[in-house]
Amino acid sequence: MTLREAIEQSRRAMIECIFGWGKQHGTMRKTKHRGIARVAAHFMLNLIAYNLIRIPKLVAA
Repeated sequence: MTLREAIEQSRRAMIECIFGWGKQHGTMRKTKHRGIARVAAHFMLNLIAYNLIRIPKLVAA
């Protein structure tokens, strides 16, 4: 495995973690919204919530 592939793999794992959190703990399992703009706004709110939960861990590190 090259260095580039290793970096891509670690980034992919991080992104999957975010989507997994949104489905398990957030409200992205089954959206109630229709339309690209509303679903995008709903997704953005889930990302904001995920980042707010991560702040204490990032500050501690």
